[in-house]
Amino acid sequence: MGVRTIVDHLLESARNESSTIRRSSVLLLFAYCSQSKANISSNLSQLIRGLILLFTDSNEQVLNQSWEALNAITKSMESKEQMEYVSEVRNAVRYAVSGLKAGAHNRKTQLLLPGFCLAKGIAPILPIFREAILNGNPEQKEQAAHGLSEVIELTSAEALKPSV
Repeated sequence: MGVRTIVDHLLESARNESSTIRRSSVLLLFAYCSQSKANISSNLSQLIRGLILLFTDSNEQVLNQSWEALNAITKSMESKEQMEYVSEVRNAVRYAVSGLKAGAHNRKTQLLLPGFCLAKGIAPILPIFREAILNGNPEQKEQAAHGLSEVIELTSAEALKPSV
């Protein structure tokens, strides 16, 4: 019960209007996810959704810390476990994109998710898609391929270079 309370509070604070509070909350989330010995497995869906939503933040430090926290979570997951989160990642990305404003378009009117446009921006979620594509059942493979395609469309060419 304590883990859920901590995660709920930190994710709620990460949506605060104050960039200082958002940065602090995400930094604590990263530390908690990467250093805590607590079992966060029952909160993985919530963390994935919340952190991908933070990939829309306008503050670069919040984006970077959100990326670090999501990366720590993905690395803590077993390969077989990662496959189970393909639809969760896809839904989180869709939800995050739905909240983006028209100002997030580049000159070619391509909608970009700011967190994916960081250097290695898509790296935390690539293992999830890769595992499903390589080892999933046909439905999981299809979902992962669609998800990867959607993510690539939301990522700048510059940010994709390290992943290709």
